[in-house]
Amino acid sequence: MTVPAKVDRDLCVGCESCVDVCTQEAIAMEDQIAVVDNSKCEECKLCQEACPSGAIAVEEK
Repeated sequence: MTVPAKVDRDLCVGCESCVDVCTQEAIAMEDQIAVVDNSKCEECKLCQEACPSGAIAVEEK
């Protein structure tokens, strides 16, 4: 079982790559940092794979 994506605010560079690949529209930008809406996230890991700075993690619970 996985948990919704989490963003490391210190690593996020605000590139919006994760926003572009999220099929559930679960990621938005706030103050140039990605923010995940946990109620929409389906833990598909597309955002994790797209993130060039490694700021997003979808982890096993």
